[in-house]
Amino acid sequence: MNHQGDQLLEIKANGFTVPEERKIEAITGAISLGVDASAARYSEITLVNNVTGEVKTSSELSEEVSNLPDPAQNGTAKRTLELGETEWESYTLNFKATRTAGNKGFVFYFGKADGQNHLYWELGGWQNQDSIVASIINGRNSVLTHSMFTVETDVEYDLKLEVSGRHIRTYINGELIILRRWAAVFLMSSLSNP
Repeated sequence: MNHQGDQLLEIKANGFTVPEERKIEAITGAISLGVDASAARYSEITLVNNVTGEVKTSSELSEEVSNLPDPAQNGTAKRTLELGETEWESYTLNFKATRTAGNKGFVFYFGKADGQNHLYWELGGWQNQDSIVASIINGRNSVLTHSMFTVETDVEYDLKLEVSGRHIRTYINGELIILRRWAAVFLMSSLSNP
């Protein structure tokens, strides 16, 4: 299921017009932490400006979010933890996440202009088997990169999302999981070793 291959192949595309040069916008906007078919507790949340060193902290915040059907909560469960907006062009979001119930995992939204335009990092997505970074542009979803990952209940994960311009890095427990430069259009080919 990991469709990234082992070797990058050289490819050439013909018949495309040369795009007009335009300013490449950094990934800025709202950031929020959510869940997918689960409940989770988030804690020790910090947002660091990688250029100035400025830190916005929510480290004292320990909040649970849930999108599980629970009649006892009568629809009052918090579904996302909104962290606000950032105009910083280079930042790192550090936080701890623990799934407390459910069968899938976490969803972290960033670069959010609105519900139809944002990026997200999902851990324990499709049948709790993957980690993806995806974009939604005008309501259309596109997976930018995919790797295997399973979220376990009552295990605390130390998570980090680094954004610098259009470059995205994700870390789980200090290990680099995803490295991607986000562009509006890209073409990639790889070969998996048998």
